[in-house]
Amino acid sequence: MAQDQLFLQTFTHWKQIYMNSYPNMNFLRQWHLEKTEDPEIVATNDSSQQILKRYSGAQFHCAHCGNQWFSRIHSSILFQYYEHTRIIKWKLFGQQCRRCRQEFVVPTYQPDSITETIRYLIEKLAFKTRRVDLRPIDPDRPTILYNGNRHREDDLTCFCEACKLRRQYCEN
Repeated sequence: MAQDQLFLQTFTHWKQIYMNSYPNMNFLRQWHLEKTEDPEIVATNDSSQQILKRYSGAQFHCAHCGNQWFSRIHSSILFQYYEHTRIIKWKLFGQQCRRCRQEFVVPTYQPDSITETIRYLIEKLAFKTRRVDLRPIDPDRPTILYNGNRHREDDLTCFCEACKLRRQYCEN
């Protein structure tokens, strides 16, 4: 899938930018990203090696009935990282169509959302594994403000795969 390739290319691109910009980020050279559909990354009770990107903003299109919708609140991506192998696995959470209620629909992310997600991942990984805080270093970073409304009418929790699998993914 082209979207998966874009995630991988964006990770490689931003990894290089961070390594070139900050000497303490050279540890990134050893890290690799791979997609997974393995439900075990969701089932783990140890969330200390997980990074959850919420509010990524994705488009959904139901192949069964043709319904289309955009969701910002319930478009989450889970990253599970393994320090011993330097592998980061990622899983995209879908949404169920409210019209036909068939299986979960895989989200489609715009390139700018993928870039923001990968930058978020790298910054969180740096902090969690090396205690490198990049937030004050990058003044051009856009600030996403939260308006306090997690469950709008067009973003019902009961249709979110992340909520069904593990409630705290969308509640925290």
